Amino acid sequence: MNPIRVLIVDDHKMVRDGLRYFMSDEPGIHVAGDADSLKNMFAVLKTQTIDVILMDFKLRDGDGINGALKVRDLFKHIKVILITAHIEPEIIHSALQSKLDAIIFKSIDELDLIETIKSVYQGTFNALENLPKKYAKEDSNLIQMVDFTRKEQQVLDWIALGRTNSEIGSEMNIAEKTVRNYLHAIYRKIHVSNRTEAAAYWIKSRMSNRDK
Repeated sequence: MNPIRVLIVDDHKMVRDGLRYFMSDEPGIHVAGDADSLKNMFAVLKTQTIDVILMDFKLRDGDGINGALKVRDLFKHIKVILITAHIEPEIIHSALQSKLDAIIFKSIDELDLIETIKSVYQGTFNALENLPKKYAKEDSNLIQMVDFTRKEQQVLDWIALGRTNSEIGSEMNIAEKTVRNYLHAIYRKIHVSNRTEAAAYWIKSRMSNRDK
């Protein structure tokens, strides 16, 4: 059986080197590459065959949740494990809403890391069941019927792709201030406080509608 080909994405070299070292003696896993940003990650994906990505939540050119969603759009076979040192419930909740394959903390030990990678690759890992109980509560009322305008839906589509206000303004041919106004209106409608939560809401809403 071929080893699982892993790509490590983290903007700290010491973390990348540490993860590579942890996996170096594991015969079932091969670290096929590493990257320090989303841009460099996609450059690697164009040249290397990857099975599983270990991705930090906070990167210098974006966050791991939006990065994972882009990976899913382009490389549907690749599994993504989000690694985070942040334990804020809203971050964990956003990751769960985005249906990442796994969410682990940087405090994870070597054996648990190896087992998580193997379970994710085999499709047997349950992200919800493997979180501490205080993070594993899904809000069944999160997705509700909200009357978004057509422009608000367009803004939500763009923030779900990780675009900045300036980029959204250019794409929609509107002022950056107008984008901010749309975002504030969206936040009020769905009772969130930032674009990550709004993007997670919109992604889950679309996936819910698709599955009906």
